[in-house]
Amino acid sequence: MVQSKAPIPHFTVTVEADMGAVQDLRTSLNAIDPNAEKLSVNHILIKAVALALKRNPAINAAYHDGKVRLFSRVHIGVAVALEDGLIVPVIRECDRKSLGEIAHEAKALIDRARNKKLRRRSIPAGRSPFPTWACTTWSNSPRSSTPPTEPILAVGAIEEKPAVMNGQIVVRHRMRLTGSFDHRIIDGAMGAVPSGGQEDPGKSGAVAAVAR
Repeated sequence: MVQSKAPIPHFTVTVEADMGAVQDLRTSLNAIDPNAEKLSVNHILIKAVALALKRNPAINAAYHDGKVRLFSRVHIGVAVALEDGLIVPVIRECDRKSLGEIAHEAKALIDRARNKKLRRRSIPAGRSPFPTWACTTWSNSPRSSTPPTEPILAVGAIEEKPAVMNGQIVVRHRMRLTGSFDHRIIDGAMGAVPSGGQEDPGKSGAVAAVAR
């Protein structure tokens, strides 16, 4: 954290997303098989951010030994709150996994983290050879990017808020998201690219996830 705030140029980008489509998708998918692992909004957001990174490969990068390295694999670290602090176990290759696989693996990792049984492979090392998008939740206060895992996406709670749709003021379920980036890898314009100019993560995939 000291490195992220001192020698590393750092900036944040905040968006607010309409979560209606995500909530509808979760409800419909969970109704298909009542015996399957239940999907949460978090699982859908993990998949969404993985797909957004595949569409924007220049953002799936890490700064290492004075060079920017691009990667083809997408790994998402999910912040888990423990009594003695946060830990960020990694779900690897999220872009290749189904929502069911992500849900099953996320649950297993969170359970192992809380029982202090995580395997070494599940936690990014101090000089990780791959970038891991770490995701956490806060009352939308920005988090600092943490090398070498690089970007962090702070995910706020879903709240009912007034919004304008088709010229009318309606109540919608909204979520604020703040991405924290290393400016040596990503500039301000590139940091805003994953939103795709849309505010509905059910359509754009410009979001990430948090373990609750």
